[in-house]
Amino acid sequence: MSVKQPGKIAAFFDHILAAFAALAAVILILITLGVTADIVMRYFLRRPITGMAEITEYSLLWITFLVGAWLLKKDWHIRMDILINRLKPRAQNLVSALTSFVAAIACLVTAWYGAIDTWESVKGGYVEWTTLQPPLAPIIAIIPIGSFLLFIQFLRTTYGYIQGWRTQRNQG
Repeated sequence: MSVKQPGKIAAFFDHILAAFAALAAVILILITLGVTADIVMRYFLRRPITGMAEITEYSLLWITFLVGAWLLKKDWHIRMDILINRLKPRAQNLVSALTSFVAAIACLVTAWYGAIDTWESVKGGYVEWTTLQPPLAPIIAIIPIGSFLLFIQFLRTTYGYIQGWRTQRNQG
């Protein structure tokens, strides 16, 4: 039996997820270096890097939303499977399909309201009232983007579970 190759759209989506994961890795490396430099500067030169903790906070938000859909695709996310593992495989697929679909809807709602908040931040020219006072929109823009990617990936996951459920139904 040959392995079915993903279509062009699915392959393109997978490339986006991989690129976002790579970007998250670069950001993680940069904040690691930044925090290390900040510690050295703070304790040896008594001149910390202004706003380094703030930059790290924003970076962690970005990392979270950049890798979420990629982790879901790889099935490397955290799941509570104590109860589901007690079910028969067909029931596991059905429950997983339902929970993935509900999660997809939650991600779509988050993406929608995140996009509204981001647009309002752009229109209002809102800034973070912190040391660096950056504009808010670029910081929170990753929330609707990442949530929308999660929405799509949860739909793909739901489809996979439905396919598994159907296959097991046809096998007996």
